[in-house]
Amino acid sequence: MTKRVTIGLLAIVALVLIVFIWAGKKEKVDFSAVTRESFDENYKRAGLKFLENIFRETSQKDYANILSPSRIYVKDSLFFIYDNSRKVIDVYTEFGTLVSSYFRKGKGEGEILGGTMSMSNDKKYLLFSDIQQNRISIIDIESGKIKMVIPKYLPEEATLCNDKLYIRSFYLSGLVAEIDENGETKRELSATDTTKSFRLNLGLQGGILSDKDLILVTYNHATPIYAYSLTGDSLLFIADTPISIPIPKPYFEKSGNKTTYSTDPKSTILVNLDVRTNDEFIFALYSGGILGEVKSLTDILFTENAKVINIFSKTDGNYICSAKLSAFVKSFDIQDNKLYAITNLNENEITKVLVYDIDVEKLREISKK
Repeated sequence: MTKRVTIGLLAIVALVLIVFIWAGKKEKVDFSAVTRESFDENYKRAGLKFLENIFRETSQKDYANILSPSRIYVKDSLFFIYDNSRKVIDVYTEFGTLVSSYFRKGKGEGEILGGTMSMSNDKKYLLFSDIQQNRISIIDIESGKIKMVIPKYLPEEATLCNDKLYIRSFYLSGLVAEIDENGETKRELSATDTTKSFRLNLGLQGGILSDKDLILVTYNHATPIYAYSLTGDSLLFIADTPISIPIPKPYFEKSGNKTTYSTDPKSTILVNLDVRTNDEFIFALYSGGILGEVKSLTDILFTENAKVINIFSKTDGNYICSAKLSAFVKSFDIQDNKLYAITNLNENEITKVLVYDIDVEKLREISKK
């Protein structure tokens, strides 16, 4: 029953997006919103404190074949970009040369319908969590071989951490579970009292990221970021903004044998769009837009993309500061103290990868105060 409910909810979300896209064909998108400062209310909700010149744009390059960029990962000199429109993961060199591609749209082998791309903590594997088909594809980057896992719970996102496969799903009481190669749940990560009380709440949707030090669990609609040990046995700390935006309360509506799960759009805020780490800091892409205020194609574009990065200490989760990028972006990755962001919010709607230098020394100084 729960799978049917989720599929129904996904269909509703897809229908809403189609309506927006259809309406957008008649509506001129206001790309000047990229530069105007009309988003201050979004940032005040979390009490963000901004510092200038943390990110300095050094270059940008066009990737015209990418129609709807959803996520980017960087490994050495390669860019891994998921195109949600074409349902394809393209691999490019930093100079824009297409090296290879994975998947196509469909239900068969080597095909996907939609979901989330992620990368293992050793950057040897790409993962694609196809929530519409309830399966996870694991790509060996070196050989190109693809292995498929069918989990018990619908996967929002997955990560390989020291060869252990973890999935993120709001059907889990602990939100994250370690599963085996047959998709069977081996164990669930320990949940806080907050998350336990909200099982099956759409407000619990979010992502998971692992690196060489920890596992991060994020929420789409709440600011806390939970940092677990690599074994998943202990909660190390919670990173949060100065004003915490809590998990929205669930609404349960029953009609006959059907139960609908939802959240109040007037109070549901889109928060953590993407999160990455380096050796010292956690970086989270922050929107702050209220879903109930999304009235047009322009609104949805500048709610589902963001230009603000919240920065936390990777040691204890303390909030350090927030900083703005030069453009609204969909996703980003970090390598060698450089930030790589992807966007197609511009007058020509061409996908671009923007490269920024990160002033790590300034962040170190601030974190000591």
